[in-house]
Amino acid sequence: MRQVSSSRFMGSLVALALLAAIGLGMPSGALAASGWSEATNIEKGVHPTAVSCPTVSFCAAVDVNGRAVTSNGSSWSAPADIDPGNELTSVSCVSASSCVAVDADGNAFAFDGTGWGPLANIDGTRALTSVSCPSASFCMAVDEDGYALIYNGSSWSAPADIDPGNELTSVSCSSASFCMTVDWGGGALVYRGISWKRSAVAEAVDFDAVSCASQFFCVATEQWGRIRTYDGSAWSDAIEVSPGRELFSVSCWSASFCATVDEEGRAFTYDGSAWSEPTHIDYSRSLASISCPSMFFCVAVSADDGVAHSYDGSTWSLTSIDGFGSSTGVNGLRSISCSSESFCAAVDEVGNAFTYNGSAWSEATGLINYSPLVSVSCVSASFCVTVDKRTEALIFDGDSWSAPEPVLNSGQLQAVSCALVTHCVASTYGRVVTYDGNDWTGSDFIDTAPAGENRFYAYTLTSISCPSISFCATVDGWGKALTFHDGVWSAPVRIDGETRLNSVSCAAASFCVALDQEGNVFTYDGSIWSAAHALDPGRELTAVSCPTISFCMAVGSGGHVFTYDGNTWSAPATVDPGNAFSSVSCPSTLFCMAVDYRGNGFIYRGEPLASTVGGPSSPGGDGARRKRRSKVRMGRIAVDGSTAMVSLRCLPQSGACKVTLVLRAAKHEGAVRAVTVGKKTARIEAGHRRTVPINLNATGRDLLAVDHRLSVRLEMVQALGGTTTVVSSRRIAFALPGVARPGSASRALGSHNG
Repeated sequence: MRQVSSSRFMGSLVALALLAAIGLGMPSGALAASGWSEATNIEKGVHPTAVSCPTVSFCAAVDVNGRAVTSNGSSWSAPADIDPGNELTSVSCVSASSCVAVDADGNAFAFDGTGWGPLANIDGTRALTSVSCPSASFCMAVDEDGYALIYNGSSWSAPADIDPGNELTSVSCSSASFCMTVDWGGGALVYRGISWKRSAVAEAVDFDAVSCASQFFCVATEQWGRIRTYDGSAWSDAIEVSPGRELFSVSCWSASFCATVDEEGRAFTYDGSAWSEPTHIDYSRSLASISCPSMFFCVAVSADDGVAHSYDGSTWSLTSIDGFGSSTGVNGLRSISCSSESFCAAVDEVGNAFTYNGSAWSEATGLINYSPLVSVSCVSASFCVTVDKRTEALIFDGDSWSAPEPVLNSGQLQAVSCALVTHCVASTYGRVVTYDGNDWTGSDFIDTAPAGENRFYAYTLTSISCPSISFCATVDGWGKALTFHDGVWSAPVRIDGETRLNSVSCAAASFCVALDQEGNVFTYDGSIWSAAHALDPGRELTAVSCPTISFCMAVGSGGHVFTYDGNTWSAPATVDPGNAFSSVSCPSTLFCMAVDYRGNGFIYRGEPLASTVGGPSSPGGDGARRKRRSKVRMGRIAVDGSTAMVSLRCLPQSGACKVTLVLRAAKHEGAVRAVTVGKKTARIEAGHRRTVPINLNATGRDLLAVDHRLSVRLEMVQALGGTTTVVSSRRIAFALPGVARPGSASRALGSHNG
């Protein structure tokens, strides 16, 4: 079997602007707030080198042992042994029926939706390092010796020597007329449909990966944690995002969203202006590859032991709004409405209102003494309406709230929805009242007991949503829904037996979502309501907000939150453990505000907040320069019992290479100083690869015997410029037979600073 260096297989996934990654499970536990899920096992024994997904319901990954797996959006297939004995280095998928994978022996493989075709040798015995396919009729592949090959939909071109003597590590094509490739010598070349041309990069070190969202935006990662961007004509100076650590893969969905992963299991996101702080999503594994279909979904895979992490694009932050909220929820926040990311209004059970200006909540404004305010609806920062549980409505004009105005002679108001400043509709017992900008007018009864019954009974209309002046939907406490079209209310339609429907939200006249107290959701397509979908069985769903037909947010008891992507609902994310949400409002897919009965507000941002990390810089200090001169590349690492098999490559024209491999671990949780638990010195001839075994020593075996699992740092040490330095490091995990490798570090490890 031929193996390729870590720079190639770790950077082998080139995330295409039009290709995507699937969300493999929603975040849970400590990672929920970061948007990243816990590890999901793909398949025992699969060690992925690359992943590519054209949609959220299809993903393909390839591994170091010639196997490929696919995902249907909820689970991974059994591995297909498509290239026995060889390492598959990269994969690129245009759709669920069109993928191309390449290997370290010059072969390419095509997937047609049902299976992988036979190998096609396209590059002799040279190791192909990366492939990128923006369409089914165009792919670009590059190799370790500087050659590029083009696929036209039916056949591959002869290899073209575009970068003589250099190892091309990654390629990304946004279209058939634009590709960018980078090499291990710090060079970049651009293809514009006819030929390749070198793209100047100042003071670059070795590149690991590149991803291009368009011909005007690319991101490349360098060894030692630096990143550069390309604007269509020139490369920027490098910034340090993950100092001293390799960023193995990068995926850019657009010029305003990218994600990258490093050797220490950390992920970073880019918002169009700055890179985020690291999110540590896997404490015991290096992350080999990442692919993002949008700013809301990414998948990162680890080559160490075949796990995947998914990112749902979300960040949640908690803020206390209402000091009147009690631990029992008696006086808590009842309703919230946001007209934008910079304005929300919330009301509570004791007559208080609060406003949000994009950064902070106001103090409580007492509107009605100890009368519950049950609903609020805001068209803008200068117009909101709230209603109380009696018969009154109040209007906010941007500065203050009006005095209460009676809008009913009797009964109780339940909910209000405003499409315009001149059109609001409030619901009550069996009928609605409408505001025209000046006055409130009551309707006839629209939801009453059948005429044949002996008594008159009006049903409570619990929620109402009006996306326009010509359409509204309302639901009641007895499982019925009604719609308003062009001036006429429909007859009640029973959609949920006699179960109480708690909330309804409509993005348009052709799309509404309603939910009930038993954890079910229903959708309306403009003519009929769907059957019940059990979203959170046995738990009450309290509120839903749909700013578009392809995004909804639902909240409920247990602090659970669910999102809808236009096709499916997510699994629950526990954002407010032990508490019940009372209301949620999403003015867009990028911002929601949810409130609970304890007086807390939770902000959801679809695009993660980012802060600047580092800035334009050149390599710092002699240590950085020494690292750049290292000619040894660490590749695949396989762990078997107490032995790690490490693939090393000595670059050509460098003379023989000598390195020492060191395994380090902490003796106990929280230890600062690491101990050596394995050591091995190796010599590799120039231009050759060698797999070097390194065994745990007696101390390492004792630590492994205690916990049955051990997370260590593998350091590659080399003498450069008269000084011994760590030139590369990787986290790996050992486990006794029958024990799964840890999903998080079982031993504390000291940080690696150089």
